[in-house]
Amino acid sequence: DLEEGNLFFNFRDLKPGDYGEDTISLHVKDNDSYLCADVTLTSNTDNGSTEPELNDEDPYTAGEGELADNVHFIWWADDGDNVLETDEDPLPSGTLGALNVDQTATVSLADTNANLWNPDNEGGALPGDSTRYIGKAWCFGNMTLSALDQDGMGTTSPRTPANSTGGFTCDGSQENNSTQTDGLTADIGFRAVQSRNNEGFRCIPPAGPETATLTVDKEITFSDPSTPS
Repeated sequence: DLEEGNLFFNFRDLKPGDYGEDTISLHVKDNDSYLCADVTLTSNTDNGSTEPELNDEDPYTAGEGELADNVHFIWWADDGDNVLETDEDPLPSGTLGALNVDQTATVSLADTNANLWNPDNEGGALPGDSTRYIGKAWCFGNMTLSALDQDGMGTTSPRTPANSTGGFTCDGSQENNSTQTDGLTADIGFRAVQSRNNEGFRCIPPAGPETATLTVDKEITFSDPSTPS
């Protein structure tokens, strides 16, 4: 947990076409564990409006920022080399503007239904004493995925987002002034739940009660009423 006021990411002056990538390492220590991620949009503010912003913002929405609708994110189960490769499928992605302020999106990283690091995304917990990686890339503009060929080198790969495309491209040429002065904040949290004694755990619980079939075998015994009890 970060202390109050400390930020994991903090970009003060974004320009259209800006982009970045970082990789988060997740360490399971003692117990085999399920893993979930929670992303919450905590603010999407307008912070006042400049004249160019007013000219491009149609309709004008005072107090509602547009930045969250124009910064695109992708996440993927990385092998530790910080670039998106052909066998690393991105998680459901898009803009944070898809969320309302204070709304949380939960992503199943490893539970009984799915495990991003398993072949064919088969479900299962992460084993104890293991490390996994989540890659995150963002783009202020239109993001196009162009995954690199898998080199199989993992954390020892010489490739980085700085000396390659990183597996995506970013084009900010279509952006206008509607995002000027705007800002957004978001919280990203990870949850680990031990798999022992938690059979069937899901990061996203079923929407309604689960149904089951109950079979009842009824046995009727007849007695002769003329026979004394």
